[in-house]
Amino acid sequence: MSDKIKVFKNPSELAEKLAEEFIHYVDNKSTLNIALAGGSTPKLLYETLAKHSNEIDWSKIHFYWGDERCVSPDHSDSNYLMTKTALLDYIDTPTENIHRLLGEDVPENEARRYDNEIKSNIPSLKFDWIFLGLGTDGHTASLFPNTENLKNTTDLCVVAEHPESGQNRISFTFSILEKADRISFLVTGSNKKDVIHKILVDKIVSDEYPVSLLFNKRKDIEWWTDENAVSGLS
Repeated sequence: MSDKIKVFKNPSELAEKLAEEFIHYVDNKSTLNIALAGGSTPKLLYETLAKHSNEIDWSKIHFYWGDERCVSPDHSDSNYLMTKTALLDYIDTPTENIHRLLGEDVPENEARRYDNEIKSNIPSLKFDWIFLGLGTDGHTASLFPNTENLKNTTDLCVVAEHPESGQNRISFTFSILEKADRISFLVTGSNKKDVIHKILVDKIVSDEYPVSLLFNKRKDIEWWTDENAVSGLS
């Protein structure tokens, strides 16, 4: 397999190795803008980083979120709340370094506000590292299959609607994702095997699998996976 596809026995081993990589990466940087993902595997990474909190200079890091559900920050669906309880509550980071997506505000207004906040704080629009998840339907962040948002190249953030629940979300667009210095997908579990096969082996590029559109532009994307997610791939 490509050296960009890193396979571990299980999600716990993946989280430990990625935490080691993260510590090394931060140690060699002066300031970093990091975009976080929701989901169970990223949560495990955040919990692992919390255990290593004294090994990292958190004042260097500015945290953003690649997507957020349009709920209050204390709602169980909130990506911010998940990150807070898994990591932020355990680290010493300046309040001004936490750039929360305000899921409780009017979605369209918040998408524009966050767009402007990114432009103000990161004029290059180039994040140092973006962590992403992968849905079984091929979506990443909250960019869902066959939606108009996939073609939006002017905005950094958009309002998205979950195709099944109808829940509103705010999401980065590909116009910001593809500029990142480093992109890492965190993908575990046998239920992700089919979609990974379509993207990495069949090399499908289609609106039906949004992540394929990003992968088609960025061949240097890292895949941090477990054995269940890539079993049978050559």
